[in-house]
Amino acid sequence: MGEGELRDSGSRLTAQLFAIPSTAERVRRTFFAALNYAHRTNPDKVPSDLAWRSVYSFRNIDRPRTRFLSVSEAKRLLNTMPQDFRQLARGALYTGLRLGELLALTVSDFGDGQIHVRHSTLSCLCYVTDHYIVTWLCV
Repeated sequence: MGEGELRDSGSRLTAQLFAIPSTAERVRRTFFAALNYAHRTNPDKVPSDLAWRSVYSFRNIDRPRTRFLSVSEAKRLLNTMPQDFRQLARGALYTGLRLGELLALTVSDFGDGQIHVRHSTLSCLCYVTDHYIVTWLCV
């Protein structure tokens, strides 16, 4: 890949990233944090923060997505995965646990239809019935 092609693909990637407001806002916050750090620690080279203080952030973009997979979508997703990873993904779909929470589970965390999630922001019990209906009790 030549320099021109690399520049063009980088421009397309940048355009795709910034087409999503939440990504653009995350990049903006990171960049401004670096600028503020430079201003605070190196006032000779960055004497003023006025240039970026006037830039506004995106509005109403930090709302979480609340879309859930349908049963057919979940089946299609699982069928595209390698068998060893499929088990982990099925566990995430059945319980709603994140990857780190799933990987931290030990045999002692399972019993009597319960999964005790110790490595989470909250200490939770996950109740799984025979039909994979999940209820949570968090303390």
